[in-house]
Amino acid sequence: MAGKVIMPNSHGSFKGHRQCVEAAGGRSGARGYGRDSPPAVNPVGGRAPRPTRRELTVSLYVKTLLKVMSSVYACVYACCCEAWRQDSWRRAAGLCGRTHGVLAYAVMLCALPAVTEGFCPRACTCNYSVMQVSCEEAGLDNVPILLNPRVQDLRLQNNNIHTLAQSLVFYLDLRFLDLSGNELESLGENNFKEQWNLRELRLGHNRLQSVEPKSLRGLARLQKLALNNNAITHLEDGAFQEAGNVTELDLSHNRLRAVGAGGLLGLASLDRLDLSGNRLTRVPGGGLINLAHLNLTHNLISQVPPRAFSGFPALASLVLDRNNISIIAAAAFEAVAELRRLSLADNRLLAVPSPSLASLSRLQYLDLSGNLFESLPEDCFRGLRSLQGLSVSRCPRLHTVSSEAFLSSASLQILQLSHNPRLAALPPSALASLLTLRQLDLSACGLRTLTPTQVPLRNLRSLQLAGNPLTCNCSLVWFSRLASNPNSSITFDHPTCASPPALYGVSLRDLGGDEVGCQSSVAVWAAVAGVSVLVLVILSYLAVLCWRRLKRWRRNRKRRREGDKACWEDPFLPDGGLSVTRLPTRPINGNTLTHTPHPTRPPLHAFPQHIPSTTTSTTRAAYNSVPTQPCIPCTALCSPPAILIMIEGGRLLPPPHLHDLPTPITSK
Repeated sequence: MAGKVIMPNSHGSFKGHRQCVEAAGGRSGARGYGRDSPPAVNPVGGRAPRPTRRELTVSLYVKTLLKVMSSVYACVYACCCEAWRQDSWRRAAGLCGRTHGVLAYAVMLCALPAVTEGFCPRACTCNYSVMQVSCEEAGLDNVPILLNPRVQDLRLQNNNIHTLAQSLVFYLDLRFLDLSGNELESLGENNFKEQWNLRELRLGHNRLQSVEPKSLRGLARLQKLALNNNAITHLEDGAFQEAGNVTELDLSHNRLRAVGAGGLLGLASLDRLDLSGNRLTRVPGGGLINLAHLNLTHNLISQVPPRAFSGFPALASLVLDRNNISIIAAAAFEAVAELRRLSLADNRLLAVPSPSLASLSRLQYLDLSGNLFESLPEDCFRGLRSLQGLSVSRCPRLHTVSSEAFLSSASLQILQLSHNPRLAALPPSALASLLTLRQLDLSACGLRTLTPTQVPLRNLRSLQLAGNPLTCNCSLVWFSRLASNPNSSITFDHPTCASPPALYGVSLRDLGGDEVGCQSSVAVWAAVAGVSVLVLVILSYLAVLCWRRLKRWRRNRKRRREGDKACWEDPFLPDGGLSVTRLPTRPINGNTLTHTPHPTRPPLHAFPQHIPSTTTSTTRAAYNSVPTQPCIPCTALCSPPAILIMIEGGRLLPPPHLHDLPTPITSK
């Protein structure tokens, strides 16, 4: 059975072929080709035995040749004229070179329109309105050559094609060719020599073992080349020189052990290079000055030496996932200052490579998931001023996050800390500096509680908490209220309670204050507020009392100081300059009184004459006695410049004259 055919308008792509046939005698050379004729019938039909594919092809060629034999010379002339007018046919005529080649090609071009309507390979879909043919899983052994020669999109994936054998020479307008999933072991030489217009070529999932320099000859305009999932073990020097305009090259999942600079020679326009799934033990050679995206996932690289990527100065994205990297030199990324995305997931790093990352001031996304970190130390992402996305998920040993771990990550918008089962708590201020955070993923960790002060809710748009062994109490009621708020702009997942047992499996969205004993929280807060106010009042009252007592004490002290100052500075006392204090029965200093001379007056050696004679002899003798012990400072009985006389049983008499005043007497 023929495949499905979708033909273009009669005034469309086959106009040149129709003119060719009309020039051969004014009639169609094949039955059913005219505008009003019914479509051609597949010669294979009825109840006759179904011929093989080879018999069908030969039969079609023979019948077509017999039908147009009478007008072959006119057809050749017309086609050659058209070839000179159209650049594609001119190249085709030049390719033939010999007369019989041109004749055969002209005959084929004139004959194809007669059978195209009725022929499309089995299990294929031919949509000639857009010049697309799809023969996916059609069981083809070779590239079909009876398709419309102007086809632009040819999909032949998942067939049994073993060789190309110059079969693409008939399709000069191809822009897309998919030969993936076949049995190709070699590309041969010059098989793509005529595909000047080809833009994308897919050769993945074949059995190719190498790429020779002449294999891609003619693909000067090729932009995308896929050679993934083959058995390529090496790249010869200059293998891609004939395809110098390739911007995307996929060499993933091959058997490459090393890629030198010569193997990628000539790819000056290369923008993306995928070398994942190979056996590389070191970073490939450079020379790709325009390379922006490099994928080295799933190789055998164990360390990154200094300036390892100096050959890729324009590198913007670097993926080193699933290697055995345990050592990264401090200067490893110094040559790639334009790097925007770096992925080091699923390696064997024991600590965050802070010295290596410090030079990446323009880095926007960093993935450190799946490593062997035990902690995120203080300011471990210093230097990453432009960082917007960070993933530290799937770290089985991570149990500590420093309160200042993200101190230099003020621009962070996406933070993923999920699937860290040993991470049981976050410091209260660990995320405080992330004011621009929009997505926070803490799912599948070991968190038991989370307070609203630990989460920067200012610009947050997504919060993931599912999979944590949460203890549902009053500290998690905020999550339920926020999740049930219709005006909230934050999206949540569906975390559930792990304890207490009565709430096991209950969604945090349905958690209320009554379930966790928070029904009197308002009264408790009111009581706390009242007690706080009362304590403040009491403290204020005590403070006022203390202040008043202090003020009174300072005032009294000031008065005492002023009184003492006046005592020393006034020349006379109101009583005439003599103060008399009764002495005890026995002098304080035994039987001796100490005479203290006045600093401005000479000492008096005679008892004042104005003292009455009735004064006891003891007092008089004490006054006139000579001191037997050293003088002591005046501490208790002192009133200079007045005279202090200790009289026992006497009375106070004012002195008649100033020069008769006795010297103050001080008792020890």
